[in-house]
Amino acid sequence: MLKDQSHAGEKRKIALKILDADMTFDGKRNVLISADPLSIDPHIGFEVGYSNFIFLRGGMQNIQNVKNLDGTVSKIIQPNLGLGIKLGRLSIDYALTNIGQETLYSNIFSLTLDIYKNNNSAKNTGYSE
Repeated sequence: MLKDQSHAGEKRKIALKILDADMTFDGKRNVLISADPLSIDPHIGFEVGYSNFIFLRGGMQNIQNVKNLDGTVSKIIQPNLGLGIKLGRLSIDYALTNIGQETLYSNIFSLTLDIYKNNNSAKNTGYSE
């Protein structure tokens, strides 16, 4: 996690980069790193926030090698992009992603209510500095 520490009165900027992977041990799967018995499906994303108020998010997941009807292999990736606004204990989020691969992009909206009494974002996000 990258943070710009601010002085009193200045706005805080926050940048977060995440690299994650699903590892399975049940044989060869249709994922980026595929072997027997280990398969690895990586995910990568980022979040940039300003003053703990507005957040821009993006990432890639479901990176797969797909065999086409003509026998060639192509790579597919599920990109996603999002925007979030935090208003006190209420967060409003929007994401644009391609859930079905064969369909148009999906618009996803969500509302989140923070139930913690202390609204200090560093403590409530689960991310440590």
